[in-house]
Amino acid sequence: PVQHAYTTFQCWYKATLAGSDAFIVTVVMYDDSLHAIGSADIAIRTSTSTFTMLTIPIDYPVHSDVSTCIIQFIAADTNGAVVAHNGTSFVVDDVELTGLSSIADLPLLNTVQVFPNPAHDQIFISAEGYFAGTVSLILTNMQGREVYRNEVFHSGQPERKMEVNLPDLPSGIYFLNIRKGEAFATQKLMIVDCL
Repeated sequence: PVQHAYTTFQCWYKATLAGSDAFIVTVVMYDDSLHAIGSADIAIRTSTSTFTMLTIPIDYPVHSDVSTCIIQFIAADTNGAVVAHNGTSFVVDDVELTGLSSIADLPLLNTVQVFPNPAHDQIFISAEGYFAGTVSLILTNMQGREVYRNEVFHSGQPERKMEVNLPDLPSGIYFLNIRKGEAFATQKLMIVDCL
C-alpha cells in the first residue's frame, strides 16, 4: 500500500545476463478499484558486477488517488525463446519510491466520449467544444504498460470528433489517456478481435 503519487522509482542492482536475457523492472500504481493509473518500466540488457543505481520516472496518465504499488523484478529472454537462460541472475537492494506528483491539480477534459466501445482497429473520440492543436493519446494495458502512443494534430474545424486507427492488440481491457495541454481525460476501452 502507498498513499502518495510518487514520481520516481530507485534501486541499486547487479545483474549477470546470459544470451539475449534482460533484467526487467516494472512499477505499477493502482487506485482503490485496482485500476492502473501510473507506471514505469525498463529492460536492462547489460551485465554489471558492481551495484549500479537505477532511477526511472513514474508516469501518471490517469487522474486518481494512489492506493497500491506493485513492483516486479524479472529476468527474461528478449527473443521470447525461453524464460531466461541458465546463468542469468540479479540482485536488488535499497528499493525506494521518491518525489511527489501534482496530478491532483490537473484539470480534466469534459464530456469526452470514445466509440465504438468495444472496438477492434479504429475508434472515434469526441468532446464538447473543439480539439485544436496537438492532442496526445496514450493507450495502456491493465498492467499499466504503454502499448500505443500517438500525437494527433487537429485543425479545430467544426467537426467534433477525431478518427484514430489502433495498432493490432490482443483482446482485453485498456485505458485510453487523452491529453491536451494540461487538461486530460481517461476512458476505459475494450478491444476485441474480429473473427
